[in-house]
Amino acid sequence: MGNTSKGCDGDFYASPLASAEYRVASLQNYPQTSLTPLPIQPLPDLLALRANELEEIKRHTIDVKRVHATLFPDDRFPLKPRAMVRALDRNLYDLKARRWLSAQFYPPTPLSSLERVSATAAFLNEITRCCWLAYAALRLPSSFTPRQWTVAETSRTSATGDVDSHYSLVLADAGLRTLRWQDVLCDVEIVADASELPEALQRLSSGAAHVLATQDDRIFHLGLALAGDKYQLAYFDCAGRVLSAVYDMHEYPMYFLRILMGLTMLDKSSIGKDPSFVSRGGQRFLTVANREYEVIETLAIDKRVIGHGTVYWRCRRENGNDVIVKSAWANVHQSPTEGDLFRAACSCRGTPELVCEERVFRSDGKPWSTMWIRDTLSGQDRLRFIRRIRPLELRRLVLDSTGRPLKEFASKDELLLVLKDTIRTHETMFRSGRRILQCNISDTSIMLHQPSSSPRRRGLFVDLSRAAWVSGYGPDGFVSVGSRTDCLPFQACHLTRQPDSTTHHLPQHDLESYIHLLMYICASYSGPSNTPRKNFDIRDSPMAPWYNSDSEEKCRIMTTLPDVEFRGFLDDLFDPYFDDLKGLVCELRTLLLRRCDRGRPPDHEDVLEVFDRHIAALQTPPLQPEPAPAPRQRALEIPMAVETRRKGFVKRKLACAPLAERAALAAATPPPAPAMPIATLASPTSPTAAPTAPSPVALPPAVARPSPPPPQSTSRTIPSPRPCPSRPMTRAMKRRLAESRRAVSPPSDDSDRTLVDTTPERKGSLPESPSPKRKLSPSPSSEDRRPSPRRSKRLASPDAPSDEPPLQATRASKRRKVA
Repeated sequence: MGNTSKGCDGDFYASPLASAEYRVASLQNYPQTSLTPLPIQPLPDLLALRANELEEIKRHTIDVKRVHATLFPDDRFPLKPRAMVRALDRNLYDLKARRWLSAQFYPPTPLSSLERVSATAAFLNEITRCCWLAYAALRLPSSFTPRQWTVAETSRTSATGDVDSHYSLVLADAGLRTLRWQDVLCDVEIVADASELPEALQRLSSGAAHVLATQDDRIFHLGLALAGDKYQLAYFDCAGRVLSAVYDMHEYPMYFLRILMGLTMLDKSSIGKDPSFVSRGGQRFLTVANREYEVIETLAIDKRVIGHGTVYWRCRRENGNDVIVKSAWANVHQSPTEGDLFRAACSCRGTPELVCEERVFRSDGKPWSTMWIRDTLSGQDRLRFIRRIRPLELRRLVLDSTGRPLKEFASKDELLLVLKDTIRTHETMFRSGRRILQCNISDTSIMLHQPSSSPRRRGLFVDLSRAAWVSGYGPDGFVSVGSRTDCLPFQACHLTRQPDSTTHHLPQHDLESYIHLLMYICASYSGPSNTPRKNFDIRDSPMAPWYNSDSEEKCRIMTTLPDVEFRGFLDDLFDPYFDDLKGLVCELRTLLLRRCDRGRPPDHEDVLEVFDRHIAALQTPPLQPEPAPAPRQRALEIPMAVETRRKGFVKRKLACAPLAERAALAAATPPPAPAMPIATLASPTSPTAAPTAPSPVALPPAVARPSPPPPQSTSRTIPSPRPCPSRPMTRAMKRRLAESRRAVSPPSDDSDRTLVDTTPERKGSLPESPSPKRKLSPSPSSEDRRPSPRRSKRLASPDAPSDEPPLQATRASKRRKVA
């Protein structure tokens, strides 16, 4: 991939993708040889700025004609720009004709956007190389890495609010393989003519927002707009934008060369980098109050151009302890300072201890202030900008504590517990003798802190930049809004509608800010541990009025919207992960904004009570519905036949198996099948007898067959035994019962009679299992028979006739003789 443009000699130059070794070699031979051009570098749109945000930068813009002279005075250059212009005579600039000799100003045919940008990059790189050659010839110091202008394809927000992709130039250290916004030192926008300069300045504002949001060691940023033969310099800091006059680069070559030499030949502190940072061995170190701290990571950074530029770092002392270092632009006239407030609140649980506070100074010994570049104004121009722009100065604090950003909460209950901790701290600071009102409840002012004495992380206030002493006494203390205001999206509705000095900032307004903070978190994240919501921009969500300064719509939603509609508003806003926090937001809204019938304003205890109730609901595990009971399979009660003798009779006794055996058997028994298991008793003398208890036997399906009619008895009627209530009698049982009956019968000549089973067939009983046929044992002789004593007496009675018919068994005897 390559790009072409016009070089200084009028020919298009080729920029093929060179190898890393070739780039290193060209850097080592610089400035004798030119640097190898990098391919076009893509720089994505990370912020997606809106037109209203760029309009805010425009409202904070002032014009300082010779701002380049303030930025790059002559005493900063070893070789003055005037002398450098003379050294470039007839090489790059013609003093007589007062013209730059670059072919980009005299193209034979109209150039495309990419050709124009590539030609400008070659022209600026050649001027930089000539300056390095002049420094080398005069043996002037140039110890830093050379810088190179590179073509970049960027997406910027235009004046209409649309995001357009186009080509621009960026300045970065030479030798980098790829460029990111973190590497950009200066930004150049190129348009065809001076009529398009406003559009170029709009794009420069978008680029400045990206640089200030991604580089935590930035104090200010510079951008350059080129429109044909005209140029304009733009300066950006947290107070707004400063523009130079529009100059013709041919008529004012020294001004133009001063800007280029300042950007490429001076140290980085001259182009906006913080000199308090140094790098050694790939690690950064920050000096605060003459003590050096190792920078471990950046915890949070304010991504707005107009604001306080707050940055938090986790740093490490020489003894290995970690601290929080905070950098912010504070009001010059602020009293008390943030450090004074931290000292006063240090004994409150939930506020860190202050180690030190300092004002950051420039190399000339003056404090860094937003006024240093604007002090050249005088008269009416100065009065106009002082009314719009507050003077700010850079301050740093070291807090003896550690913390993590609030967005790294581990669970919903931890999020609520941390917010509850800060509400308690807020109450302590306000009600105790300190009388401090925090005035800035936001996602960056609260961090997660893990104390050594607590099993969980607790909430920690790390920002008191807009806190103040409370005026008045009792619970009606207030702070004047004219000097202290909090972050707009989290600001109370009443303060948003009346942002004037006559409005008082009350504790209830801070409590309301917790509602807006909760809504922001539940809308912007889809889970714990800093899980951003995908494809979501809160400025396009139902919370858009919070960010575009539509105070009327914000107040209507929070105060007058019916509860049912507000719940629907939260349904559209919240991520599903936070569905169970909607009730908390609704209850806090009702308490703080819709309870006009209360005799007193809601206080901290009322809000804490609501938090406690919802935290308890989150920590209590939800009741799980009990599963439907599985169909219980009744353990089979397996009867065991036990032979006992009682008063000379044989009795069947059914005894159940032990409970443990029944449970084990029920667990091992398969689901009911067409064949039902039964217990079969084998005769002890049978070859099939087993030494253990009988086991269930599954019978095959019964085959229907007709049963023959029972034969007629010839001598006497054998009483029918009572059928077994649980199982049909087996053949062996029947045989034994017949033998017992014969034992009590009188001697007769029909000993060879065949016993006939007169037991009626049970309805629904299972068919008898087939078994091998066995011959019945012969009837015992009369000598071996042992009749019962009662029967013997009856037989021996002389009154009993010899031809008496057989005795009929009574019902009582049946019950005694048959089990």
